This record gives sequence, C-alpha cells and structure tokens, in this order.
Amino acid sequence: MINLQEDKLAMKKTILILSLLALIANSCGSKKEKTPFDLVTFPSEWRSLTKENGKLAACDSSFEILKIEGNKLIRIYYARGEQSDFESEILASYQIGDTIVISTKPTNEEFVWEYKFLWLDKNKGLAEWIFNNESNAEAFIVNERVAEYQTEKVEKQQTKKKVKYYYINNDHNETVVFFDDGTAYQSSNREVKIDAAGYVVLDESLTERTWEGAPYRVFPDALIIGKIERFEFFNEIGNIIPNWIIINYHEVSLPMQITNFETKIKKNEKSDIQEITETCLIFITPETGYDKNNTALFYEKMGIQAIEPQTQYLSFVLNSGEKIVIDIAKKQNGKTYKALLYRTGQIPLVVSISGESEEGIEIIEEYLRESGDGMP
Repeated sequence: MINLQEDKLAMKKTILILSLLALIANSCGSKKEKTPFDLVTFPSEWRSLTKENGKLAACDSSFEILKIEGNKLIRIYYARGEQSDFESEILASYQIGDTIVISTKPTNEEFVWEYKFLWLDKNKGLAEWIFNNESNAEAFIVNERVAEYQTEKVEKQQTKKKVKYYYINNDHNETVVFFDDGTAYQSSNREVKIDAAGYVVLDESLTERTWEGAPYRVFPDALIIGKIERFEFFNEIGNIIPNWIIINYHEVSLPMQITNFETKIKKNEKSDIQEITETCLIFITPETGYDKNNTALFYEKMGIQAIEPQTQYLSFVLNSGEKIVIDIAKKQNGKTYKALLYRTGQIPLVVSISGESEEGIEIIEEYLRESGDGMP
C-alpha cells in the first residue's frame, strides 16, 4: 500500500516537472530575437500628425519633423512660427519582432535615449513613434505623403498693406510692424519675414496693436499708438535708434542715414527737382567759413567733390533703381542740418561740418565702403 502511494506521488512530481519544462520551453520559444536593422533601408524624414475631428491631419501651426541624416537623428519642433532643434548621435539600430529600436546619445549629453518605431500602415507611409520615457505613441507620416494629410484650408492671404516701419526691442521682447494704412501689429516672433516688395503675411503670430482703438500716428521724431505708447526714432544727436529695422519703407543700414524723403514725385514739382547721380558732399546752407572749407577739404582728399543745391528739391537714385526726393527746407532726423553725403546708389547720410565724432567717422567710412570698391 505504501509503495503504491509512493509511486503515485512520484508520478505527480514527474508530471509537474514536465509541465514546468514545457512552460519554460514555450516561453523561450515565444521570446522574439533582437536582430540588427539597417537604417539605409528606412525612410529618412517624418512629419508628425494630430487628430482633427477624429481624423489624422498634418497641422501647420504646431508640428514636429524627424530626420535621419547619416549617423544623426534630428527632431525639429515648429510652434507659432518658432523652431527648435534636438540632435542625437545614432549608436545602434535593431529590430525586435515588428518594432524597430534606434538607440541614440543626445549631443553634449551622457545618457542614452531609445526611439521605438512601429508601422501602422506601411503602404500609406503611416507609423507610430514612441520616444524615450514617453508612454504615448505619436503618429507620423513619411514626408513624401504629407500632402495627403493636410486638411483643406483657406490659404493665408498676402496682405495688401505695406510695411512702412518695423521695430524690434530685444531687451523687452517686443516686435511691432507698422503698415502704411496706419495700423500696427505686434508679433509673437522675434523676426517678421518681409518679402522684397515690402509685404508680409498676416498669420497667427501677428496681433493687431492698438491703444484705445486708435491707429498709430507719425510725428517728425516718433510714432505714437493711441495716446501714450511712443516709439522714438532718434537719439539726442539725431542718429537712428538701433531698434529700427525699417523707417519710411526703407531698411535702416546706418544710423546717420536720412529718413524724411518721398518716393513719389508730384507732377508740378518735376521741373524743380535737381537730380544727384554721382557721389558728392552737398552743402545745404549757403554759409561760408572755416568749418565749411575744412569739411570740403576733408572730403576732397577722398576724391569727393562738394556741391550746393540749385533747387529746393533733390532726388537721389538708389541701387534698386528707385528715386527718393527730399525737400531741403525740411528737417532730417528731427533736426536742422547743414550737409549731406551721398554715395551713388545709397540713401544719403546727414554729416556735420563742424567735425565728426569718432563714431561718425566710422559710420562714414563704412558707408563709403558699401559700394564694394572701397574708399573713393
């Protein structure tokens, strides 16, 4: 009887051991192998997708680009017109079952990040990426198929308003664009893209800037939005403040350049305009004396001749072919002045006849070098 019970117990142990061995064998057999994966065969650029009305779509206001360039994996984020990049070195790539794993080391960091990839629909170029320590997978589409996921939208209209003034204050993170219709817009970006014709696209980064609903007003020395928001043009000596990028439709290249000019000539003024085409020094006032003679001699040594205006209006040709016209009876840069320096093709500078500061001389030298052929 005892032997029979012992045999049954031994048989139960044998069955248990066999079951455990079978379970282990099945477990080992189901474990997926880790095999090397060649990224040369892998799409090199991806664009993130978001869900809109329950459907995947390529959003234009905020999205991510993922690129594989050689041994680099680059993530580029776009949000409200701003861009930020995150670059990593690819250490290894391998495949476990249907999942591709890319092991990376971020630039200037010691830790390792893993990117996991899984096709959702290879024929459509649709996949999901799981980034290191992130639980949720994100949908991406290969770059060649992005157009298929862009939602139907109204194209951003090119504004018919032209940029007349453009102001940036980096210290206060302030960017303001003043259009020719009297409206002012503040941008959430540090820089607004302006085309060669002086137009920008009014997108979500531009917000209308008003004070008590009033448009901006132009004064000889400043712009004012509403009643109290004032943007000064010039410093105490009449030089343009560095915050200004565009004044009176034209780019500010140097702080001594003139700003009070017109680009359209009235028909009744055409016969009263003296055209200036050659590099020269122009004495606006007919006065004589040591200062005037000394200044004329200073520029003559550089091969620049001095002239006096024959009419109240002077025109200058710019490199673009455009002509600008000034009225010598009016102030320049908020102050009365006695002389201008004109380099062919460029906006004239206000210069002193009583002696320039070191800064003024440096600006003049830079101005004369702008033509590309050096000092005259």
